[in-house]
Amino acid sequence: MSKQLYKVFDEVEFKAQLLAKYWNNFYTEISEHLPDTYQPEMQELSMKLDEALSNLVDQLRNPTLNSGDYRNHQ
Repeated sequence: MSKQLYKVFDEVEFKAQLLAKYWNNFYTEISEHLPDTYQPEMQELSMKLDEALSNLVDQLRNPTLNSGDYRNHQ
């Protein structure tokens, strides 16, 4: 792959890391103001975001040309 494409992948990975950081800051702040009954849902959202970002980063680091992949993840 071209260097330019890898640069795009690196930028997307960086932005995914920023999103995780922003979410963690938001999560910490909002959790202080929400009743305890919301904590399980907040934890689930955090786990799902972490899983999605991990999958994204893994796919960026290990790209494939399988054209059918995108349909299975929608």
